[in-house]
Amino acid sequence: MMDLALLTANANQLRYVLESGKYGNPTANYYISLTLIGFSIAMQLMIGVALIFLGRYNVSREHHAQKADKLNNWVVLGVFIITVINVFISSFSIEPFHGVDPVLLRSVAEGKVPAPDVTEKISNINGL
Repeated sequence: MMDLALLTANANQLRYVLESGKYGNPTANYYISLTLIGFSIAMQLMIGVALIFLGRYNVSREHHAQKADKLNNWVVLGVFIITVINVFISSFSIEPFHGVDPVLLRSVAEGKVPAPDVTEKISNINGL
């Protein structure tokens, strides 16, 4: 369950980073975050496939037990690497613009006329 939650969180972070790059000026943190998130998602998918293969071994047989032990060690190493990568993703994350909703920012950037209460929120944030 935890790996599914992490995969979902990384996909959400990837969406946010891509949106911020589309409507802002991409900086070095943008490219670092994009690379780390992509690498983390790829590693999670590889670990998921490895866990499927790990479940197919019959550990009561010596030959299967040795293979399962080696694969389990690689899975543990992969999980550790994913954890370290996600720590770096958190440290290089792109922060939202002072609490502005990305959907609101997108609608303003696309020239759509926001609702009156939304215009008031934007004015309050800008200090106008």
